[in-house]
Amino acid sequence: MWTKYSENFSDFYGLGILAQQQIPPANSYTVSCLPWIKFDHFAVHSYDNKQYYFPSIEAGKFIQQGNTINMPISITAHHATTDGWHIKLFLEDLQNAMNNPQE
Repeated sequence: MWTKYSENFSDFYGLGILAQQQIPPANSYTVSCLPWIKFDHFAVHSYDNKQYYFPSIEAGKFIQQGNTINMPISITAHHATTDGWHIKLFLEDLQNAMNNPQE
């Protein structure tokens, strides 16, 4: 299952999840949320699907520690298609979004 992306969250949310017969288009990635689970490590390995190169991002339960709220996140990526620089940029953007939810 996959959905198209839109920069505008309201538009993106309104697209819903579409059950598709074909694989997602190029430059896709997998996001799953496990908001009831705290984890230290989570990885998705697709041993049967050798052509699966999409990065996979998993987010877990928010945990408050003092004045800080933490969220575990795991990224599984194939180095043939995803490099560390782009993961760094993604994590910086995610941190900025978490620090500034009003934007």
